[in-house]
Amino acid sequence: MNSRARPASLSSSADRPHLGVVAYSEGGDVEELLARFADSLRGQGVAVGGLLQRSSREANGRPRMDLIDIASGDVIRISQNLGGKSSACCVDLTGIADASAYLRRAIDAAPDLLIINKFSGLEAKGGGLRAEFLDALASGLPVLTGLSERNRAAFEDMAQGAGDFLDADDQALQAWWDRR
Repeated sequence: MNSRARPASLSSSADRPHLGVVAYSEGGDVEELLARFADSLRGQGVAVGGLLQRSSREANGRPRMDLIDIASGDVIRISQNLGGKSSACCVDLTGIADASAYLRRAIDAAPDLLIINKFSGLEAKGGGLRAEFLDALASGLPVLTGLSERNRAAFEDMAQGAGDFLDADDQALQAWWDRR
């Protein structure tokens, strides 16, 4: 499926993709929340696959972003250190391509829940992991993701109204999972 494609229209709410979305404001994140939830479900015997993000800072203050493959624990670097004075976007597209391969393997493995770290600016512009989002939704897998509010309109356009917007807390995620 190409990155501009949309999931097929769904006729009833029972046919709609099971999609959980944790929206957060600018400057916020849901990395720890999604990681805790994945660990909790795995502790309950649920097969969880996909990618979790871990963000930190390089010694020179520049962002460092890694994706962690839930199944293998492999770390995929998706940022590059452009130097302390750079203001350019640090996303490493080679890392995104590597992450895509991991995510496609996770989709093929059909876990009970697929976590896609977040729908970000790259996906909002039609790139990043957008095609994998669409493939996961089309496959019928339950999907959980994070969403910065600044990308909400692009997400809603892509998801065509699918998705349960969840509060950013452990209880809300567990209640969403229990309703599936």
